[in-house]
Amino acid sequence: MAVTITQQNGASNDLLGYFDSWSTNSTYRDHGFFNPDDGSGGPYTQWGAGNIYDPTDPASTPTPSVILGGQNFEYSTGNFSGEIQSLNFGEGIYYDSASSEYVQDDQLLIDVSDVTVETSADFATAIYVLSNEGSLENQTVFGSNFPGMYDFFAEQGTEQVGTAGADTQYSFAGNDTLMGNGGVDTFVFDLDGNGHTTFDAIGDDTITDFDVANEEILIGLNDTAYDSDSEILNAASDTADGVYIDLGSHGSITLEGVTVSELSGDNFAFV
Repeated sequence: MAVTITQQNGASNDLLGYFDSWSTNSTYRDHGFFNPDDGSGGPYTQWGAGNIYDPTDPASTPTPSVILGGQNFEYSTGNFSGEIQSLNFGEGIYYDSASSEYVQDDQLLIDVSDVTVETSADFATAIYVLSNEGSLENQTVFGSNFPGMYDFFAEQGTEQVGTAGADTQYSFAGNDTLMGNGGVDTFVFDLDGNGHTTFDAIGDDTITDFDVANEEILIGLNDTAYDSDSEILNAASDTADGVYIDLGSHGSITLEGVTVSELSGDNFAFV
C-alpha cells in the first residue's frame, strides 16, 4: 500500500518545489477545523487548515491551505481513526454553504485511502506539524520529535503521478513508484532533496515510463562510489522488470521497459 500523489499541471509540476513554496508562504498556525463542527466531537467528513479566504471580497487574498477528506472519521488527541481518503494541498480555503463543505483551489492531490491511519506512527504528528508549524519536515514539539509529512511519505511509500507537462519527481526515504505521465520529466534521487530537504536513503524505487531519448535521472548520494555515469551504468543490469540499478545501502532504481544497452551518460546527472 502506498500514498498516491497526483501533480497538477501549472501548479505542482516540481513536487518538492511546490511543497517548499507552500510551506514558505503558509502563515496559518493553529489546529485547523473540522466539518461538521457542531460540537459533537465527530464523526467528521473533513478537516482543514489555512487562513479563511472570502471569494466575494476583492481585497481577500488566497493563501496556502490543506483539506483532509473522508467518511465518518474521528479524532482524539494525537490520533485519527476511521476512513480518511484524501489530503489535498492548495490555496484559498473557505466554507461553501451550498455544498456544506470546505473547498479550495486544489493544486496537489494526495490519495491516502490505502493507509490505515490508526497504525501509522507518523500521520497524526505530520498533520499537527503541517497545521501548527506550516512545515512538511519533522519538528521539535513539546520537547519531542514530531515526524512530518515527508516522514509519513517514507513510512508508507509513494506512487507519484505526473502531468502531461514537464514534471520533477523525487525519491523519498521509502519505496517510491514514479510515473512522469507524459512530457519530458526529471527524476531526482538525492539525499539532499535537490536543496529542499534531507533523506537518509532512497529506498527501492521504480520509474514506470522512463524515456531514454529525452529524460534524465538526477543522483546525489554523497557517495563517491555512485557519482559518475560509468559507476551507475556498471551498477545496472537487465532483469525481467527492466533495468535494475543497485545502489548498495542507499537502495535501488528500476527502470521498467528499459534495457541497459539503451542507456547512456546523457540519462544521468549528479549533484
